[in-house]
Amino acid sequence: MSKRQIILLVAGALFSITTSACGMISGLFATETPVPTNTPLPTSTPTPSPTVTPVPTVVEAAEEPCTLSPFSSLPTEYQTSDTVTHVDEEAGYELAFSETWVLVDMVEGDVDEVLATTVEQFPELESTLETFLNQPGDTGLRLLSLYGDLDFVFGNIFPNLSVVYIADPLITLLPIELLTEQTALSMPTLIPEIEVLGTGFAENAQAVSVGLICSRLDLSGAGHPTFQKQVIAKGPAGLLVFTFVAADDVFAEIEPLFDAVIHTFKVIEPESEDGG
Repeated sequence: MSKRQIILLVAGALFSITTSACGMISGLFATETPVPTNTPLPTSTPTPSPTVTPVPTVVEAAEEPCTLSPFSSLPTEYQTSDTVTHVDEEAGYELAFSETWVLVDMVEGDVDEVLATTVEQFPELESTLETFLNQPGDTGLRLLSLYGDLDFVFGNIFPNLSVVYIADPLITLLPIELLTEQTALSMPTLIPEIEVLGTGFAENAQAVSVGLICSRLDLSGAGHPTFQKQVIAKGPAGLLVFTFVAADDVFAEIEPLFDAVIHTFKVIEPESEDGG
């Protein structure tokens, strides 16, 4: 698989979830944007020319940096609040959430029990959860979490965080900077309506290096433009993409909650096939 095909795979997996999240929550997902998957690249025979020097593709500098707030700068309650730890041994990662997040394990969870229990507490989430729980199994979606504070809901947009896992050891051989920048570059070709605001790189509180992409998407009928923040990180045998979506109106206020979750991200050894 070429580097360009890997980048398209990353971006495709990222947006198959991101677009679905926004579109499904708004109840409008009328036209789905096709996502290229492993499309063979055209071959050509270059004409020798001593005067032509190949120029590498360069992502233009972002006008607005996409950042991860330092852990020490987060509100104290985000650093010390009671948490629920989610461990995904197969994908090789661990995250911790405050109790306000509604977690839906898309791999091992009892989805019927989760739906019944959650809807009893948050009736407004019923249609959103049903849609996500019916996601096809090949999207790479491992975890869906929705922020249960209705004060942050605008239009039909519930703040949500999804985790996508791309199980391909080859991806981990590429620098996180290349994966992040080239994924950001490919985003407008996959979703023409998206506006990439900036990229960035950081290290979380667990000393894990991550790439960041911030973007804005205005889906007709959603009620409000959505702001999206992706975090790209390497796992033991693949790539992890964390996507946070919220209404643009409240994103600045709720973004520290997302950053707090990312600061808990740890890479763990994946579960072996024999369960050891």
